[in-house]
Amino acid sequence: MPLFNLEPVSLFLPQFIQLLDKKDSGVNGGFAAIADWTNKTVNFIAVDETDSVSLINNVFILPLGDYQISITTDFYGLYDTKIRLFNLTDGITLLQGINGQFNPNSGMVGHSHLTGKFTVLSDKSLLLQYYTVAGNSNQYNHGGSVGDGSPEIYTSIDLWKVG
Repeated sequence: MPLFNLEPVSLFLPQFIQLLDKKDSGVNGGFAAIADWTNKTVNFIAVDETDSVSLINNVFILPLGDYQISITTDFYGLYDTKIRLFNLTDGITLLQGINGQFNPNSGMVGHSHLTGKFTVLSDKSLLLQYYTVAGNSNQYNHGGSVGDGSPEIYTSIDLWKVG
């Protein structure tokens, strides 16, 4: 009997993917739709260590695999709001974020978060969506610009392909 296991060991290192809502300096996040699941803007692939993610019209396509995800996105002047990760291919919600309220009467701004794990068994088209009950619709609903000459980032979707 051998002293060592000579079988090959499979080692999978997590691969990082970062998708953003990235706008030019001085451009605000945009107006919110009320009382309907609506797509958040996702318009830029900052990092793709898998070299296989595509992004078209806010829809990002992930290849087969197991994923961990962390999403942060801005909201301003909206009542009861939440986000979800929606599988457009299969028409199902994969994960939901926590509820938040960004009171229009107090000028409240904040972030919605979503974290979790999910598996896709083949290439899937996904969307980040939000739902808000009511609010003051204005150009700052998805964040206000800083205007310092660098890009404005209103949403960050951080994914790790772990299997």
